[in-house]
Amino acid sequence: MTGIARDERPPTPPDVSAFLAAAVVPHDAPHVTGALENALELLAQWPAIAYANVFTAAVLGDHGAIGRMLAADPTLATSKGGPYEWDALTHLCFSRFLRLDPERRHVFVLTARLLLAWRAMPS
Repeated sequence: MTGIARDERPPTPPDVSAFLAAAVVPHDAPHVTGALENALELLAQWPAIAYANVFTAAVLGDHGAIGRMLAADPTLATSKGGPYEWDALTHLCFSRFLRLDPERRHVFVLTARLLLAWRAMPS
């Protein structure tokens, strides 16, 4: 043998739920709490998290990704998931990106309107 065997498998991205938990304010916390450092760190390490599902796209206000996802599966507008079992619209509303990235607020409005057009139900 000519060396130490190494595990050559690529690293596995963290659970998408960890990103969602870092990117939203839980119902039991004031909406002005929390920062984006953990969410941004996970996103920098694993950019594909942004497109992992309708919930991550909603948290980021990515109306293009949401539109493609809903065109492929309209039930995603009302499906629930993530660590808090929220729908996409609730993820968007509690997004720390919405609060802490004011230059992009208009894309969150577009994304919310798109979800509502696909029959998302405001809670």
